[in-house]
Amino acid sequence: MQEPARVAIDLGAESCRVSLLRWVGDQPKIEVIHRIPNGPVHQGNSLHWSLGKILPGLEEGLRKAAAAAPEGIASIAVDSWGVDYVRLAADGGPLRDPFCYRDERTVATKEAADRIIEPFELYKITGAMPLRINTAYQLLADPAAGIDPAAAPDGAYSNDPAAAAKQTAIRLEEVQVNAPRDSALSMAPTQSPINALQPQSAISLETIQNSIAPTADYAMIANLFFIFVECFTAFYSGVPSHRHDLQYLFWGLDGHAVMVPWMWLSLLMAVASIPILLCSIRRGNQRRLALACGLVLISTWIDKGLGFVAGGLAISPMGTVTSYAPTVPELLISLGIYAVGVLLLTLFYRIVLSVRAETESS
Repeated sequence: MQEPARVAIDLGAESCRVSLLRWVGDQPKIEVIHRIPNGPVHQGNSLHWSLGKILPGLEEGLRKAAAAAPEGIASIAVDSWGVDYVRLAADGGPLRDPFCYRDERTVATKEAADRIIEPFELYKITGAMPLRINTAYQLLADPAAGIDPAAAPDGAYSNDPAAAAKQTAIRLEEVQVNAPRDSALSMAPTQSPINALQPQSAISLETIQNSIAPTADYAMIANLFFIFVECFTAFYSGVPSHRHDLQYLFWGLDGHAVMVPWMWLSLLMAVASIPILLCSIRRGNQRRLALACGLVLISTWIDKGLGFVAGGLAISPMGTVTSYAPTVPELLISLGIYAVGVLLLTLFYRIVLSVRAETESS
C-alpha cells in the first residue's frame, strides 16, 4: 500500500505556495502544485493581506493536490507569517483582512508600550526582540484601528492604548519562553646597474594604470551603490532597529554624533576618488593617480574600519547607544598588527625583487 501524501502551505510575503510530498518508490518527491502571487495591499491608509485572494487560491491549490494524490493525503501543514494574525468574530469568520507587519500603525503603539514596560524587561520575559512589528504591539494597535475590542478572546483589550499596553505586559509575564544564553631595493642581489631615480617595482606602472586602477574605480562605484542600497533598504523597511546604525553613523542618534564627520568625510572621499581615478587613467597622470589611491585607501579604512566597528558595537539590541572609544592597549595592539603587516609586505617585496633581478640578469 502506497504511503499517503503530505501537503505543505507556505504563506509568504510575495507568494503563497501549496506543495505536495509524495513517495516514488522509497524516495520522497516534492512538487509545488499551486502558487498564488501575494503582497500587501493598501486599504485606505493601511497595509493589509488580502484574504479574498489568498483563501480561494489556497482552496484551488488543495483541490489540485487532492487530484494529484489518489493515494490520499495524511496531513496538511501551514507555515504563515511570523507576527501577523487574523482576528476572528464570534461566528469564526475573519473580522477583516489582517494588517501587514509593515503598516505604520504600531510606531505610536510601541512608544506607548515602552513607557509602561522597558523594552529590555519585555525582552527578558519573552526572549523576543522588542521590534514594533511584533504581535504584542499589533494587538495594542487594534482598538485605534477600529477593531471591536469585544472580538478579543476575553475582552482584555481596551480602547485606551496605554491601558491595553499595560494589560498586555501583565499577560506576557505569564508566558515563559526559553531564550538562548547564551629599503628593500639595496638588499636585492643584482648584477645590473640600478637607477636610483627609477626604483624597480614588482608591479609596472602600466599594469597599475591599465588594470589595478580601473578595478579600484569600478570597486568604488560598486561600494557607493551598495551603500545606497543599504540606506534604501533600512529606511524603506520602516523598522527602527534597521536604520539605527545608519542614523548613528551619518546623522547621530540620541545625541551621540562622534562618527558623523568621519563617515561624511569617507563618503566625500569615495565620491571624489572616482572621477580623479578615471582622469588619471586616461591621461596617465601619476600624481592624480597617487592622490586617488590615497582617497580610496582612507575612505575604505574609515568606512569598513571605524564605521563597521562603531556601527556594530555602539548600539545594543535594545536600541541604546554607548559611545565607543579605543583604549590605549587597543591602539597599541592595532599598531602592532599594522607593523606586522608592513614587515611581512617588506619581506615578500624583497623576495619578489630578488627573483625579478635574477631573472633579468640571466
